[in-house]
Amino acid sequence: MRKTLSHRFKIGAKGATGRCLAGTLTLDSGKVVNIVTVYFPCYNDSISYSNELSEYLSFLEDTLSNGLPSVILGDTNFPCDVNNEGFKHCYNVLSRYSVFHCDEFINSNGNCVTYGTVIIV
Repeated sequence: MRKTLSHRFKIGAKGATGRCLAGTLTLDSGKVVNIVTVYFPCYNDSISYSNELSEYLSFLEDTLSNGLPSVILGDTNFPCDVNNEGFKHCYNVLSRYSVFHCDEFINSNGNCVTYGTVIIV
């Protein structure tokens, strides 16, 4: 399995701080998809948090701009709640690419914190 996967996955880019990694995976069908992992800092109400998050979202935008189907997974460290500044910042950027969180599919009452997010574009 490991040898087979190594020929199918190509590392594309790594964020400067190591909190984001992007690559492409070639499926059995020959279709190529972006695989992106993110690890955002814990939310706090500061300029440094906003600047860090902007850096990671720019990385995501660069990756998504190739137009390939994408899977984004990782830890965003904030709930998908319109009252949360981290979520609002992400939503403003990622909604341009038709990226939306999928928490409502995991928890029927809509109260699910996004630790371990999977987003499919």
